Amino acid sequence: RHQTISLPDPVPFHNHWNETLFAKLKDNGYVTGMVGKWQPGIVKEHMFSHANGYYGFHYSGEDHITDMNERDALDFLRNKRGNGDEPFALFVNFFAPHHKDGSKEQYFPQKTTEHLYNDKNITFGPTCTEEAWEKLPPFFNDNNDGRVRWRDRFDEPSKAQRMIKNYFRLISGVDMACGKIIEELEKQNLIDDTLIVFTTDNGYYLGEHGLADKWYAHQESIKVPLIIKDPRMNKNLIGTRNDEFTLSIDLAPTMLQAAGIDVPDRMQGTDMSRLYRFHD
Repeated sequence: RHQTISLPDPVPFHNHWNETLFAKLKDNGYVTGMVGKWQPGIVKEHMFSHANGYYGFHYSGEDHITDMNERDALDFLRNKRGNGDEPFALFVNFFAPHHKDGSKEQYFPQKTTEHLYNDKNITFGPTCTEEAWEKLPPFFNDNNDGRVRWRDRFDEPSKAQRMIKNYFRLISGVDMACGKIIEELEKQNLIDDTLIVFTTDNGYYLGEHGLADKWYAHQESIKVPLIIKDPRMNKNLIGTRNDEFTLSIDLAPTMLQAAGIDVPDRMQGTDMSRLYRFHD
C-alpha cells in the first residue's frame, strides 16, 4: 500500500508524509521528538520538531547507544518539549538489542549490565534442536541467512550461552532506560496524562528451529511485545494481560484517537483502546 520496499531515499511513503502518525500529531499542535533508529530514508527537518537519528552500532567511542537513547530522550523531556502547556509526542527508537553487523561477537552490552546473568545457565527452547531444523522445508539450506546467523551465534554451547546472555543484557539496558524515562515523567507530574506504548517491530529466533534473527512466519519471529499505559484505562484492567490479536498497523490509529485527532482515510488499522477502556 505504501509502496516502500527499500529503505534508502527516495522512500515512497514520504510522498504521503502528511497522512502519517508523526505529521498528524505535529500538524495538530504537538511538539514531536524522535531519537534513535530511523531507517526509512533520511530524517528531514520538517518531519519532527526535534530529531536525532542514529543506529547500526553499540558503541560510539565510550558512549553506548542505549545510553545515548536515554540521554536524548531525557533532554527532549527536560528542554525541548515546549513551554509546558503544549502537548508532546516522543518516539524513542532503541537500536539494542539488535546485533552489530559484521562483528564476530554480535552483541555488546553496556558496562553497567555486563555482570547480569553471569551465574545463570540459560535454557534454550524445545525447538532449538537439529531435529527441528531438519523438519523445515528443503529451501531452508545451509546457505539460508537465518541458518548462517545461527552458526554465528548458537552452533556451540559456550558460544550460545555467551551470545544469549549479552543479548539479554542489551534488553535489560533498554528496560533500565525506559525506567529512567518514566521516572522523568513522574518528576514532571506528567505520568497521569501521558500515553506510553512499548513495542517492537519484529520477533527474534534464539536458536528455535535451528535459526537465528527473524524473517519467517514462526511465532518466535513475528510475535512482539506490546505494553500500554493509558490514563483512560479501565482501572480493573491495569496490570492485566490481554490475548486479543493486534497488529502494528493498529498503533497509529490508537495514538491519534487518544490525541483526539481524526484518523486519515488511507491509514489502515484500528483503535486498540477498546480492548482496555471499556471491558469490565
